[in-house]
Order: sequence, then C-alpha cells, then structure tokens
Amino acid sequence: MTTDRQRPSAGTPSPADDFVAGPVRYVLAAGDDDGGDGGSDPAAAQGKSTGRALDAVLPVLPLRNSVLYPGALMPLAVGRPKTLRLLNAVGTGGTIAVVSQRDKDVDDPEPDELYWVGTSAKILRVHHEDENTLHVVVQGLERIRCTEFVQTEPYIIARVEAAAVEDEDSVEIQALVRSIKELASEIIELIPELPSGAVDLVNNIDSPSRLAYMVMTHLAVPVEEKQEVLQEDDVRMALRRALGVLNEQLEVLRVSQRINSEVKGEMNKNQREFFLRQQLKAIRKELGEDDDEEDFVELLRERLMQAGLPDDAQKVANKELNRLRSIQPSSPEYTVAR
Repeated sequence: MTTDRQRPSAGTPSPADDFVAGPVRYVLAAGDDDGGDGGSDPAAAQGKSTGRALDAVLPVLPLRNSVLYPGALMPLAVGRPKTLRLLNAVGTGGTIAVVSQRDKDVDDPEPDELYWVGTSAKILRVHHEDENTLHVVVQGLERIRCTEFVQTEPYIIARVEAAAVEDEDSVEIQALVRSIKELASEIIELIPELPSGAVDLVNNIDSPSRLAYMVMTHLAVPVEEKQEVLQEDDVRMALRRALGVLNEQLEVLRVSQRINSEVKGEMNKNQREFFLRQQLKAIRKELGEDDDEEDFVELLRERLMQAGLPDDAQKVANKELNRLRSIQPSSPEYTVAR
C-alpha cells in the first residue's frame, strides 16, 4: 500500500477533490431498483448486480467532507483519479459503498483511514464536466459495514454486509421521536433557507432510525458527529445522539438570532440618530443658525468617549450634552451650560 499523501491547502476544493457539490435532500423511501447490466470489470459487475448491498463485494467511494445516510440524495463533484476510475467502470445505475474519511485532508486514503460503517448507494446520474471532473448524484440505500477490503487498485473494493438498525416501538423510543420532531420543527422555523415542506417531511417519517438520519443529513455539523449517529447499532443511541446535536444547534441558532437582533437594533438606533441629526442641521441652516456650536458639541462628545468615563459618568455627560444642544446659543442658560 502506498504511503504518500497529498494534503491540499484549506479553502476551495481543488479539481482533485471529491466533495459534496450541492444541497443534500432526503426522501421518505430509499430506492430498491436493480442496477442494470454489468460491465467488463468484475468489480463493476459486482457493483451493478444488486440494488442493495447484502453481503456483497462493492467498489468503495471515499467521501471527504460529509456522511451519506440511507435515504439521502447527494450530489458530488468527483475529481480524484481512483474515484473517476470507479465511476467510469460502474456507471449510472450501479451500486457502490460510500464511506467517509477519518481525515478529510488525505487525498488518497487507505482502508484504515476510512470509517468501516457506511451506506450502500445507487448511482442515479453521472455527468462528465470534463476529462478530470464528474458530477454525480447518488442515493443512499441502506446502512452497511465493511468486513474486508479486497483491493485498493485501480480503486478500493470491499466486502460488505447489511447492517440496518432495527427499529423499536418502546415508550422511550416514542418519546425520543417526539422530542426530535419538535426540535427539528423549531429549527426549521428559524432557518428561512430550508424549504417550507421540511416540517411535513419530518412529521411523515415513521421509522425512528430514518428520522435520526434525516435530521442529521440537513444539519451543518462536523463529519465526526454525523458519523457517530451512523455508527450506532442501537436505535435508542442513534436517536439520543441526534437529539443532542439538535439541542446544540437550536441553542446556537437562538443565540445567533438574539445577537443579530441586538446588532440590527443598534444599527437602527444609529441610523435613526444620524437621520435626525441631518434633519436638525438642515433646520438650523434654514433658520440661519451657525453649525459651529453643533460641531463643538460633537467634538465634546468624541472627547468624552475617548476619556473612558465610568458608565454612570458617561450617562450624565451625554445627558448634559443633549441639553446643551437643545438650548439656543443666544440664551444666557447656554453660556452657563457650556
């Protein structure tokens, strides 16, 4: 096995990357269609022999920056040589194993640098952007576990077994499902970019495991957190992990919303003050009054701000400055206040 690694710089993925290239959608039922006829490559033929991976040998597509769950539709931009060879061999309609990398910066991962729990997937569409790039859409079928990697060239092939999580209908499961649906609905309301039908999609999912996978599909959390949910063999633990992530995300959204509201309120206040000051200047000009006194007040305000006065003293000073601004310069009171 090769030990050389290319580590791309952070930022926009290079043409040699395989990465999620658009919104990932979730469907209520994964496709069960067969993959079509086989190719000349034995591994490709294995990939086309079945719509679901039940103790099969499948080509492996390492995913750099996300996790594919059963039921998810995922667009990918593919440019790594091994992955290009894999997709050209298997083609549209074929079945592959999609597993995530432990380290997204490794350009040519070996089996021990991959998570061994992943998802079998059907290749729905392959578009040749150019000779070095493919745009692919895959649909997650079912949870699988790699039991043995049988080759690494010209691309990785693994023996896999079905590892679907068994759903239960206990009181605890029902409570977890209810909590997840309530939190997910609240999060959807706070994110205007999500489609309006997202709440209905959440509420229409009956399978507890699929519910956990669906909410994790749409959350922008690290690969490690997504993988932890997929790794769980116990549906209770998968739901608990998903619920924990939802709680964290909801708290982040609430804090973010509060900060945005405060910043917007402060901006509105400053904009209103600026507008009123401009109006006041226009009125003074119309009355033939000199702007020198207004400039003097503003100069005093700037100096007070720079002085770093305690809050109480700053409030008193601002109050006096505002009073000074409201007094006519010709008034005896103005001289006293100044």
